[in-house]
Amino acid sequence: PDPLWEPVRNLRWSRDDFSLLAMSMEHRRWVKQLAAGLALTVIDSGLLPVMDIRDCRFGRWLQGHEGQRYSEIAAFQAMNALHRDVHELGKTLVDRHRSGHVEQARADLPDVQELSRRMQECLQAVLIAVAKPQ
Repeated sequence: PDPLWEPVRNLRWSRDDFSLLAMSMEHRRWVKQLAAGLALTVIDSGLLPVMDIRDCRFGRWLQGHEGQRYSEIAAFQAMNALHRDVHELGKTLVDRHRSGHVEQARADLPDVQELSRRMQECLQAVLIAVAKPQ
């Protein structure tokens, strides 16, 4: 398992909270897809993740009923802001790549990955906030 999840190993959640885990995996997939798109010589829009924050699965979950049940938790609010930042920077990198600044776009990918890491930490904090001890 990812070391990030070690602190929550002995905690349990209701079935309703498992969407948090699914969204963690979904977001990781989004970042990997962005990195794969930026690695191409010419970006194929069909290979990029959904760049519109309202249309990606994580964004729909955040704004939907399932996500909003956590809206009073500070880490959830921070995660929402980080999600917006990840998308804004991701779109900037794609635009940079398309305008011929390929190496600069690739060089700035670690910034997206850092925002993503911070998002995952917030997600973990939400999980801890709603967990029940084993």
